[in-house]
Amino acid sequence: MPINILVVDDEIDLEFLILQKLRKKIDSEEFQFTFARNGIEALEKLSHGLKADLVLTDINMPKMDGLVLLAKLNEQYPILRTVVISAYSDMDNIRKAMNLGAFDFLTKPLNFQDMEITINKTYLRVKQLKDNIDGRLRAEENWRREEAARESLEELNKLKNEFIGFMTHELRTPLNTVLANVSFLEIAMDDPSFLEEEGLAQIDLVKRIRTGAEVLLQLVKSSLDLRKMESGKIHLDFQFCNMAELIEDVVNNCVMLAKQKKLELKFKNSVFHECLAVCDRNYFLQVLRNLIGNAIQYTKEGEIIVFLEEDGEQVIIAIRDTGCGIPSKYIGKIFNQFEQIHRKEQEQQGAGLGLAYCQEMIKLHNGSISVESEEDRGSTFTVRIPKQQPDNYRI
Repeated sequence: MPINILVVDDEIDLEFLILQKLRKKIDSEEFQFTFARNGIEALEKLSHGLKADLVLTDINMPKMDGLVLLAKLNEQYPILRTVVISAYSDMDNIRKAMNLGAFDFLTKPLNFQDMEITINKTYLRVKQLKDNIDGRLRAEENWRREEAARESLEELNKLKNEFIGFMTHELRTPLNTVLANVSFLEIAMDDPSFLEEEGLAQIDLVKRIRTGAEVLLQLVKSSLDLRKMESGKIHLDFQFCNMAELIEDVVNNCVMLAKQKKLELKFKNSVFHECLAVCDRNYFLQVLRNLIGNAIQYTKEGEIIVFLEEDGEQVIIAIRDTGCGIPSKYIGKIFNQFEQIHRKEQEQQGAGLGLAYCQEMIKLHNGSISVESEEDRGSTFTVRIPKQQPDNYRI
């Protein structure tokens, strides 16, 4: 690339002289000259995008002389280097220019061999400055990237530790349930009267073991499904499903759990015809189980109502409870993985996976989930999914 030189001089003859004497350098694209008649014109050219590597300027010019121009160039273009030109007898002004920050000077009448040397020397200094700045910028960018990578690794490490902690906590309870009931069975095999004394039957122990195992399996399955969703490796089998039937299925399976807590679980269907939507039946059932199960888990008294409505081409399912509610500071991050609300000790904690699973799965259905909640007053989770998926839409 040529060295771009801005020449500022009110003598027209100088332009022709430079173009003549340095023709070889111009033709070989080593030098490229732009000319201005005074300081004002030079600044206008630079402000309009002229990319100059250095400036050769006369000192004595009309409108704006070289000394004023030099001061403005140093202020507005700190990397640009300026060489002043004046008569040898004008040494006072040349000295002023050097004190103002001129890089070098040339005297008239011009020695063009000396001009070539001065141009190359000045350009070398400009290039060094640019390289230093580019190096600093690259170093700063590398530092920012390394800092971002470090923070990302710290966050990943934090999430890993949280995941291990949460999974350990969640696995411990059902595992202890399974192991305790297996121990009871082992005791009963040696002493059949043990169960009678405890007021238990073998079938009760088996049911407890099965329930604990199912909780473990669902926890592992939810975690694996989340990983599959994030990596895009999950497959959904879309089909038309009757939304009322899906909800009734989950409500009927959860009603005994609600009754054990003396809660009322109700389903209110506002759609007076067959309400069909395209979804993966099994995965969407799991979404409903998570949402209704959470409502039962975090409601001590009152009721849980599941609503089914339509809004144009959307199906709306809302689960409203009279439970403990969600503090406002958690609303914005309740769907994050491993996010847990710090509740009172007697309230059971979850693994922080259920709502994250629901959100990711609903997204794969081109739907949305939202929550409205007031602490100590209850929560309403609202799911919206389209009745139809786009043509050829597959996961």
